[in-house]
Amino acid sequence: MKYFLSLIIILLVSACAWFGYQYYRTDYVPNKHIRDAVVSQNELFLEMKPDVSEMNSDSTGILDSCREINSNCVGWISIPDTKIDFPIVQGSDNDFYLHHGADDEYNYEVGCPFLDYRCNREFKDFNSVVYAHNMVDDMMFSDIEKFSDYEFMSSHQKGLLTLDDGVHEIDFFAYLSVMDTAYAYKTVFITDKECDEFTEYLFTVAKHTMNVSEDEIKATDEPHLILLSTCTFEKDGARGILAGIIS
Repeated sequence: MKYFLSLIIILLVSACAWFGYQYYRTDYVPNKHIRDAVVSQNELFLEMKPDVSEMNSDSTGILDSCREINSNCVGWISIPDTKIDFPIVQGSDNDFYLHHGADDEYNYEVGCPFLDYRCNREFKDFNSVVYAHNMVDDMMFSDIEKFSDYEFMSSHQKGLLTLDDGVHEIDFFAYLSVMDTAYAYKTVFITDKECDEFTEYLFTVAKHTMNVSEDEIKATDEPHLILLSTCTFEKDGARGILAGIIS
């Protein structure tokens, strides 16, 4: 009987040790790497953030503090009352910054907000698309999902985009729930008709719209749209997009 009980105890201890090791290896360690990477990125962002407090119409080099760390920095996006306050970088493809941070170091898939590689780095295109992960703890672009709620969006219709020529206001006008292959990710426009058709598309598929009308965008001389995109997890390939126009 003692032998049998001892065997049971050994088996139970071994099973607990095995499950504990599996938890440590597959859950604790990866999550710790991510948490550490998030802390590291936040510290880096504070170091990179441009100081616009004394900026005037003749100011230049606004993004110098960003580019001292990463020459691929093209802007800074911030949305009041959210945790979105990040540099925007641009790589040679749309994959690198899904896995690397603002210092170009691998950061356990935390990534960094980045401008579509096909877009003009000065945000002079008709449509500029910026991507970032939807992370736990409201990191990266997770707060974009909040705009799927009409009440939240109606009280948060403005954002700020800092570029080399100054701080631009963004008027958010639509929230879209789409797939990752959606027409919303079109970045090359040749004719005014294509721009008008794209504008109509945004207003047609939007979950809700506000602030800026379809006709206002069409009537604007050389409008510059910005689409902030992130995963939303309803199903594979689901994306949430917050659309705005840069002033």
